[in-house]
Amino acid sequence: MIKEEIDYLKIEGMFAGATADVRRFAIQLRANTTESEDKLWGYLKTKPKNFKFRRQHPFNLYVLDFYCHIITTSYRG
Repeated sequence: MIKEEIDYLKIEGMFAGATADVRRFAIQLRANTTESEDKLWGYLKTKPKNFKFRRQHPFNLYVLDFYCHIITTSYRG
């Protein structure tokens, strides 16, 4: 495991409720995206309408494919 992954697994707050296993799984998913996810992420990472999206965001026992905290919107395919 690389240092960035270890630091990420220690984060609380926004990821509270997500176990270390769920957070590790989110890291794996980000490393292995589908073509469709790549296309959508290509658009969402430009911060449309000034909304910041996250991809493969750990949430409790789930990993949300795309998540925006401000508008409380997520997509899980």
